[in-house]
Amino acid sequence: MNWGGDHWVGLCIKLTEGHVMVFDSYVPHTEIEVAEGHMCSVVKEGLRIYSWSRAEGIYHNKRGGDCGPCAAKFIEMHAAGLTEEMSQITDKDVDRFREQYAMDCYEEFMGDAKICTPELKRCTPTTCVDFGRPCNPRTPLL
Repeated sequence: MNWGGDHWVGLCIKLTEGHVMVFDSYVPHTEIEVAEGHMCSVVKEGLRIYSWSRAEGIYHNKRGGDCGPCAAKFIEMHAAGLTEEMSQITDKDVDRFREQYAMDCYEEFMGDAKICTPELKRCTPTTCVDFGRPCNPRTPLL
């Protein structure tokens, strides 16, 4: 869910419990009063009102700009039952999440993506990606 146009959080809506868990990687970004305003559209469904809380003990990003990949990864981890491991995420892990999501998008829209590495000596096939950019298969790596 996007809060205020510049911050992403993951949501786990527990319909049977009437509770929404918010996975927020950068809590200082949004004061509780502002967060409550963003959650109004989620917690009121017809006559039913859901409670909500922020997940505690999860990775908190201090760099800024990583809330989108973190929100997506929190949802993935929650779906896989890995909520305990959310506290063990590091900035280096978030960098890998970003790379993986970029590769997933490239593969989805462009085809089978291969990462160019020095071991390959050159890029193969034409859908190869070199540091996030398509590369020419005839061009040797520098």
